Amino acid sequence: VCNPTPLSLWCATVCVCRENLGTHPRTSPLSLSQFAQGTEEGERGVGRLRRVLRAYADFDEELGYCQALNFVAGTLLLYLPEHEAFWHLVTLMQRADAPLRGLYLPDMAFTKVVLGTLDELMKTHLPTLASHFEKEGVVSAMFATGWYMTLFSRDFPLSLTARVLDCFYAEGTFKVVHRVVLALLQSVEGSLLKGDLGDINTIVRGLPEKIEAGEVEVDDVMLRAFKFELKAAHITEIASKLPVED
Repeated sequence: VCNPTPLSLWCATVCVCRENLGTHPRTSPLSLSQFAQGTEEGERGVGRLRRVLRAYADFDEELGYCQALNFVAGTLLLYLPEHEAFWHLVTLMQRADAPLRGLYLPDMAFTKVVLGTLDELMKTHLPTLASHFEKEGVVSAMFATGWYMTLFSRDFPLSLTARVLDCFYAEGTFKVVHRVVLALLQSVEGSLLKGDLGDINTIVRGLPEKIEAGEVEVDDVMLRAFKFELKAAHITEIASKLPVED
């Protein structure tokens, strides 16, 4: 199988995700019938998922298998044949500008930079909430690590995940993920500002259920997200100024 170019990968994903977006609008990938245990369809789906993950582990021997990757690979397999899903996963993990792979490395150095950047962006774009979080001892690592590592596919419905994937392929940076996290927090900012540490944790972790129930609309989240004027150069500058831990 030839390795497709990043552009062709992105174009394929945009087309297929938009075409199928309404199929399972409020469900995370691994809870769908395509991966359900005890059914013929589910066994086939789990087999495809295992082959893709094993292939990636062979491809990237240094990293090997990481459990959270099953959510990303599972999302891709809902829309793409096995071999294409594999190369899409390779592109997501290995791309030069925003390698998802860095979030899976054992030292967590890249993860700390990405989440530290989010904390700084909150100070600019959600300053009142950022101050409240600081007062209550809340940092983004408490709730957002899995969102970044899986591009929201572990916790959130496909109606959000597929759109983030579209934008992530198109932009090639974590800018869209930052935007969506800011938008999600803004959508429940009023409740967060009234809460203490425990309340904040409950509210933030309840966001996927709010989307499932239609209390927070995905269209509204994406509209909010792209109202945040984030510049790649500014994000790079923020990251470069963050302290490096040994």
